[in-house]
Amino acid sequence: MTEKKQTKGIKTRERVIKCASELMSEKGVGAASLSDIAGAAGIRKPSLYNHFESRDELEESVFSYIETLLEKADFLPPDIASIAENYTAAAVLKAVIFRYVKAFIVPPALNAYKIIASEKFFNGRVAQIAEQQHERLLAQVKELVSIMTGAGKLAASDDDFAAEMLTHEIEGIISESVIAGAADEENVAAFSERFALLYAVR
Repeated sequence: MTEKKQTKGIKTRERVIKCASELMSEKGVGAASLSDIAGAAGIRKPSLYNHFESRDELEESVFSYIETLLEKADFLPPDIASIAENYTAAAVLKAVIFRYVKAFIVPPALNAYKIIASEKFFNGRVAQIAEQQHERLLAQVKELVSIMTGAGKLAASDDDFAAEMLTHEIEGIISESVIAGAADEENVAAFSERFALLYAVR
């Protein structure tokens, strides 16, 4: 195979995976037919087998794709330590949470979230991705609580409990935002104020 054909094949494979993830997010993993996927990718159904040995391999490729997408979805901005030093607890929470939530209401992260939300109770592989995403978010939320405590902006008696509660709320806000099709800035601001007040330095 020439390098040009190999490059074209890789691009076609990537296009199929992206189209499949979009269709699976709309219809469900099992309901998105190979014909629909091939059509969306601009190829014939038999041509799918030039890139994937089976439907199972295609689905696993989609799951690996969304797993990679979510691994790149960092909750904390790189300059969080500086932000925590210079702004109120409520302002920091609002900015960080709203930034993160907004990432999930547009593709391709939106497609990834919908697949996880619809399949995590039925598909072991998707459940694994969902758990990894939860643990990744929780770890970064714990880091945020620690940074804000160190900056004198929060004073939780139990940092782990505070982080668990905050993580749960963020995941709930993402779910609501995906359903609504927009991130509710007022809702994020209101929660940030409540959380900041609850764990305010006395």
